[in-house]
Formats: sequence, C-alpha cells, structure tokens
Amino acid sequence: MNYIPRLADKEILRFIEDKQPNKSVLLVEGARQVGKSFLVAHAIQASGKQSFSLNLEKETRLRSLIDDCREFKEFDQLLRDRIGFDSTGGQALFFDQAQESSRIGQFVRFMKEDWAHATVMLCGSTLSRLFRQDTRYPVGRVRRLLLGPLAFSEFLIAADQDRLAEAIRADESPFTPQRHDHLLSLYDRFLLTGGLPAVVLESLRGGDRSELLAQILADYEQDFIRLFGEADAEIVRACFRSVANFVGRSIQEHHRCSVAEFAGQWRINEVFDRLEGWHLILRSDQKGPGAEAGHAYLPKRYLFDSGVLRHLREVAVPSIHILETLAPENKGVEDPSVSGAGGGCESAFVFRGCGHARNPALAA
Repeated sequence: MNYIPRLADKEILRFIEDKQPNKSVLLVEGARQVGKSFLVAHAIQASGKQSFSLNLEKETRLRSLIDDCREFKEFDQLLRDRIGFDSTGGQALFFDQAQESSRIGQFVRFMKEDWAHATVMLCGSTLSRLFRQDTRYPVGRVRRLLLGPLAFSEFLIAADQDRLAEAIRADESPFTPQRHDHLLSLYDRFLLTGGLPAVVLESLRGGDRSELLAQILADYEQDFIRLFGEADAEIVRACFRSVANFVGRSIQEHHRCSVAEFAGQWRINEVFDRLEGWHLILRSDQKGPGAEAGHAYLPKRYLFDSGVLRHLREVAVPSIHILETLAPENKGVEDPSVSGAGGGCESAFVFRGCGHARNPALAA
C-alpha cells in the first residue's frame, strides 16, 4: 500500500467535482509529512479532471517568474504560456508548497473572482507565510482544510484491519472483551508508531522507523534555519525536547522546562509561536465552565504526533494501560469536549463517555 485512505478523501473529492462557478480556493494546511500532497493528488486522480500540479519549492524557475508578475493578468498569461492552463476550461490547478512564492498570495482573491470555472488548491506546511504583511487575507474567498497525522482508524486500514476501522467509525458497541483487548494492543502500536504516513508504512514493512523520524525532525529544523537563520536553532531543538519530556505533567513542571536556560523569554515565545503556526506544536488554552476553572493556569503544549513524541522523549511514555488510570476524576467538567480543567483542578486528559478517550497529547 503506497497511499493510505484518509477521512478527508471524500471532502477533497467533493470540492474538486463541484461545478459551482467562482468557488473558493482551497487551502490545505498541516505539518510536513502528514500526507497533504498525496491527499490532493489522489483526489485529483480519482476525479478524472484535467489538472496541472506545480511544486513551487522544486520548480524554482517558474516560482521566480510568478514572483515577477505585478498584475493578475500577467500571472494568468504566464500559466497559459508555460503549462497550458486554461482558466475557462474547467481544469484543476494545484500549487504545492505555495508559501514559497512571495507573490501568489496576492493573487488568491482573483483566482475565485476571475477564474469562474477553475478548481484551485494551494497546499503547504506554512501557509501563514502565503499572505505576507503587505497582503490582506482574502476573507470569503478561501476554504481551509487542516490535515493532521493519521487517525487511529486510518492506521488500522494501513495495517489491513479494515473491519476494525469500520467498527470504530460506526461506533459499534459494546465490543467483546476479546475485540477490546485486540484494539488496545493495536492502539499501543499506533501510539508508538505515530501517524505520519511514511513512518507508519515503514514500520509495517518492518523497517527502521527511528531513523526515518530522525530524518523528518532534521528536515523540520532545516526548514526553520532556512527561513529564520541559525540563531534560534538550539532553541527550536530545546522546545521540541521540553514539550516531549513534560507533556501530560502539571503546568508548574511545564514552566521548569529545559528552554529556561536560554536568555530572553520573548525569543522562546517567538519560536513557540512559529512552531505552533507550522502545526508542529499544539497549544491548549485551559478552560472550563466556571471562572475558577482556568484562570490559574497557563497554556499547555503538545507535540502534533505521538511517534515524534516517543522519539524525542527522554523518559518513556506510558502505555495505554497506564494512561487509562491517569484520567483525573474531575466532576466539575460539565462539557467533556473542553480541554483543560474544571472545578479549579488541572487536567491533562479529558474523557468523553465510556471508552471514548480524548487526549490532546495523543489525539492529534
């Protein structure tokens, strides 16, 4: 299996097949290596629509020509001449790593207004850079889809456990004790492997997932250095390590993390903000139904993927059997969808109903 079916497949396909004129531009966001490009390419192929795909990170000459365009008409003519794209022909146009262009963000609003019959999708891990300081966000002209790592049901499909995936999605209950134990065993494996498609496939083939994860993390660091320089590279590494090591602990322990050795709290906060913008770190603002529930606590942060967490963590992440005992008894939480604390008690784990766990550290 080279492509793992995703829950978002149908949504992307519906967007591509939608013949409504002047439809919005689709922005597909998410961390690197979560499968954004494969998702869009798979949907385009399934649609059978004539399409053009451009990777602006690799096709540097075309990116330079796009950045030289001052008007949308120039941009439209450039695509006609260089790749044969006809905005009146009902074609699909896919820009991968779109944020690498300094100009294309200015043209997004016109893609909807002037290309009445085109289907346009932009993809990237840092699409916040797409609309730079001198470019207004095109409100009402874009749709956003945020893709994360594989969900557990998607992992099961990759592991040839389609029937179990269907049972989970259909919310079949109650499970027999045997099926429950089998699912817990598979969930342990899922938490250990994480949800990055390439890592999952490598693990299922019996390969070295640790080496692949190390390479992916090195690529994340190089992305940061390429954009912001080497000055904060060590802070980036320390932010990753500290979040991994302190995930699930109290905010007091969060505050005594290894990044504290660096001078300049503003620099640390700036790095965290950028990593959150890249969807590599998830921020959870602790809230609850009462005023006393969240006022005493700072935000908590989690890594976007449990496999990355396990790779980085210097102390072992407990297995699911231990995690089942860690959920605090928090009778003050009336809305279990809220991540955080209730009744003044700090919480890292929130459970919805019987057996449906929602854990911000692992559910990404």
